Amino acid sequence: MTNDIAGWIRALGHESEVVRSNAAASLAEAGSAAVVPLCRALENENSSIRTSAAQILIRIGSPAVAPLCWALANPDWYFRHSAAEVLGSIGDAAAVGPLCKALQDTDWFVRKYAAEALGKTGDASAAGPLCSVLQDSQWQVRLSAAKALQKLAVSYTAAPLCKALEDNNEQVRAAAIHALASIGGTDAVVPLCTALANAERESCLAAIEALGKMGDVSAVGCLCQALEHEDEFICKVAAEALGKLGDKKTLPRNILLCREMTPHNKALALNALSQNGK
Repeated sequence: MTNDIAGWIRALGHESEVVRSNAAASLAEAGSAAVVPLCRALENENSSIRTSAAQILIRIGSPAVAPLCWALANPDWYFRHSAAEVLGSIGDAAAVGPLCKALQDTDWFVRKYAAEALGKTGDASAAGPLCSVLQDSQWQVRLSAAKALQKLAVSYTAAPLCKALEDNNEQVRAAAIHALASIGGTDAVVPLCTALANAERESCLAAIEALGKMGDVSAVGCLCQALEHEDEFICKVAAEALGKLGDKKTLPRNILLCREMTPHNKALALNALSQNGK
């Protein structure tokens, strides 16, 4: 079997697609017996072999988790990053501990993939370590951490995410906004409204959409102000978000009494309410 596995792995780099496909099927069928050789193949100089090995390990799933976790300590940064990426695709919570440790890796690429992988596990115990890397020196790592926290949606991460709204990278700020929206709760409304007032376009749109999804009527004021934005698309999105808030008895009155709104934008907001069945 050992010789067969070695031959199948070499065949993953064959010029014939049929040969490569047959080799991949044989390796996947071999299951646990092929895991360690496939993990080693992630270091192969042939990119076709590396890519195929990763795909087969994902197909094998849980039996590959322990060897891949060991690979996170390999001296080769590329091997560590490949292991983290595959672990993310498998999404097994058994990898959470080693992946949390990998958030402290000396290579930012490894940290980035470790953060992404933790979000895919769905394990809430990863939320605390992910919050710690919202302060990482590399914005790509902070972005991956914020996106992972959005998937986990753990309430106690709201405070670190609110702080991330002040990040110097707009993509990170927008991801933090989406993460806060996934958590929900009244405590997130004020930070999101503040972000809406000070944000660049991407973050502004993210904040508006988040407030609409949360459905908290305390966001009416800042969404009404967004209807006065110079960007017509932002005005449109704000009107749609208003249509998701409140109820038909109170929200129209609040809109009509909003002194900061023009008659045109009041009409937009009221029309959005009617279209959304409020």
